[in-house]
Amino acid sequence: MASADAPNIAFVTMVRDDDQFLKLWVNHYAAMVERKHLFILFDGFDQKPAPFTKGCQITLLPQIPISKGWDVKRWEMLTNFANMLLGRFDVVVLNDVDELLVTDPASGISLVEAISAGRHHPSITPFAVEIIHRTDLEPSAVDFGKPILSQRKYVRVNSSYAKPCIITKPICWNMGGHYSNHPDLFLSDCIYLFHLKFVDHQMLLSRQAQRNEIVLDKDTAAADIAGEIWSASKNEITKFLEKFQEFDPIRKDFDFEWQRQKIRRGWTYDDRQNIWRRGVIKATKTYEIPERFEGAF
Repeated sequence: MASADAPNIAFVTMVRDDDQFLKLWVNHYAAMVERKHLFILFDGFDQKPAPFTKGCQITLLPQIPISKGWDVKRWEMLTNFANMLLGRFDVVVLNDVDELLVTDPASGISLVEAISAGRHHPSITPFAVEIIHRTDLEPSAVDFGKPILSQRKYVRVNSSYAKPCIITKPICWNMGGHYSNHPDLFLSDCIYLFHLKFVDHQMLLSRQAQRNEIVLDKDTAAADIAGEIWSASKNEITKFLEKFQEFDPIRKDFDFEWQRQKIRRGWTYDDRQNIWRRGVIKATKTYEIPERFEGAF
């Protein structure tokens, strides 16, 4: 748990029908702060919070029709909710339920300590890596009852998930929370965002089928609802994972110096959308996760 002099932090996520990732999310952050600091927004009055959410701040919200601008409206709501919490919390951390923040164990500090050290910045951006299920090297399905990083060893760099997701001042995020109107980039040296969407091939296909059902029967294009990826076929998803098998994993430390420099050098203002964008990196090569991270989640 956080020490008495640690900042007052709220962790926030929104979820629907996703208890596997939600349980992981709750257990991860409940080890750092009291459960009353964990805010879970359920998308739909039909949702039944599982027993493992006991003690968390639970809010059931009505669903809105799936149509053009659906995810834009959702992120406008999430932005307003996070900004509202800043009225009572020093720091608000908002992520999708399949995104977990950890510090590099080599840094010797906890996530709460790292956030506290950077809290004079309006927002903190973690360095982002995406767990990739290398089915050629990891044939087994992931077991959510066991630590994930004892089963999955490979990531790629995807700067899209280097989000300004830790805030101390009011913010305006774009859809997905990938960018914001904060003009200064503070890319943390020790905080990592692990994106877990691609952690298991078969689970990914099942989730993709659900998304296909949501968007393919609409007159509106998937890109105008929640992003083009929602309309990708199972075959396209499988081919996406298979392309990472073309290269052997890179075994080196997690410093990512040139990637960090590219992210910083690419920092530019988009006056059309009134947001600041970072440099883009979407690697097709995978990196082996150092053993020191194994107990992170």
